Amino acid sequence: MDLSVSQYVVIAGLVCDVIGCVLVAFEVINRFKGQIVEQSQKLEDLDFSRPVLTSEYRKWEKCKHIVMAIGLFFLVGGFTLQGIGTAIQ
Repeated sequence: MDLSVSQYVVIAGLVCDVIGCVLVAFEVINRFKGQIVEQSQKLEDLDFSRPVLTSEYRKWEKCKHIVMAIGLFFLVGGFTLQGIGTAIQ
């Protein structure tokens, strides 16, 4: 089985698409297990304007955004490689 360069490029694009799809799907399905907002202990500390997110949740959300960005990068790169591989045939 002899593959041309364009076929290798298309295969590399497919691999990147699968990696990106897995990363994005995992982060879409993954749910935070813990407390999202900090709870006030005192009645006078109650602020009805905006809830304060816990530091644990902010770290989790930042990591989630990074993994999603990496997944989207792989998806876009994979589609680009497939387009290039198809164009050079």
